[in-house]
Amino acid sequence: MSTSSFGRPGQQFAWDNPPRVLFGPGSLEHVGDEVKALGQESKNVLVITDKFLESSGVISRVTDQMSKSGLDATVVATEATEPDMESMRHVASRAREKDFSVVLGVGGGSSMDRAKVAALMATNPGDVKEYSAPADTDGMVRSHALPKVLVPTTSGTGSEVSNTAVLSEAGIKTWITSSQQLAAVAIVDPVLTLTVPPYVTAGTGMDALSHCAEAVMSMQSNPLSDSMGLEGIRLVGKSLRKAYYWGEDLEARTDLSFAAMLGGWVIGFPWVGGPALLGHCVSEGISARYSIPHGVACGVALPYVMQFCMANPYCEGKLASIATVLGKDISGLSQRDAAKAGIKAVFELMEDVSLPLCLKDAGVPESDLDEVADYLVNERQFMYDLASYNPVRLTTENTRKFMRDMYNGNTTV
Repeated sequence: MSTSSFGRPGQQFAWDNPPRVLFGPGSLEHVGDEVKALGQESKNVLVITDKFLESSGVISRVTDQMSKSGLDATVVATEATEPDMESMRHVASRAREKDFSVVLGVGGGSSMDRAKVAALMATNPGDVKEYSAPADTDGMVRSHALPKVLVPTTSGTGSEVSNTAVLSEAGIKTWITSSQQLAAVAIVDPVLTLTVPPYVTAGTGMDALSHCAEAVMSMQSNPLSDSMGLEGIRLVGKSLRKAYYWGEDLEARTDLSFAAMLGGWVIGFPWVGGPALLGHCVSEGISARYSIPHGVACGVALPYVMQFCMANPYCEGKLASIATVLGKDISGLSQRDAAKAGIKAVFELMEDVSLPLCLKDAGVPESDLDEVADYLVNERQFMYDLASYNPVRLTTENTRKFMRDMYNGNTTV
């Protein structure tokens, strides 16, 4: 069964990586040295975080290290919510108040995304919206962003190693993607995730799984993205249940931190495109509108997207590979039945960590389904260039059926 292939014969590939990653328990203890090594212009460091982490004592540990390294830290703590345009404008304004040399983002994906935008806007003119999709961000950038050190405290978006910051405007998600958004240093310390509550653990874990699975299913995937994506899927399948039920299991938390990092890394590859598959297209079309956490929305969508894309024989082999790394024995099965086993494995994982298995249970109104489907077909898919990446082309008819299947929990597995 096919596990890896090149999307287009003769295709060339190019990508950017974060230049430095520190991974493992205790990595946070090096944050002062890492920031100091980057801050050559001044001693001023802008710390972007959320109010919960500020009150929990995590940020005082960070600022103490800044002081020991001879640095002056200015802390900007926002609500721990997904960023909208106004909150991004707020951190951009704060970043322009002083001659900062480094931006340090500590928190979940939202805090790290705010840090990315703050670092970009500190050195570039204009408004955040001017740099947001569908704008040509790289064409807008006049100066290099300030160097960033990103420290995740959850295991979901992998924003510490991705080239994208996500935000919403008027209930619709958009993003800023550029090599300027990459961290100079990512510090991934699984110890920081030990106190993440079960529901957040489940949602962020499904975010990481969705990044990896959509990367594997991409029509332009290659052996590099497949190998990283499949390993990320394996780690989530191995350890999400453990971390959900035994939050202080450091081995499980380390697995999830690594999976999230792989997921954030792989979605930055241009041939994965964001990820530019229907799952994230749906999630970012409904999560802000219906107040569903991004990872939960990704999780609800994922098995139905797998089912939708199974119509393409190319995708059958990819789904069979996903079944294998999720622990399913597919020996003796046809490729199609093996693909169904991969879909079933995702449903089982969702159920075991108490996440909704359909849109009805997630609180999406049935009356809105056709409207959302038409939005996906007529607008959203073009922002993602789904025609280039998604294994099955969207039509009004198949997308409306897909939305109703996802609402009612209709599956063929």
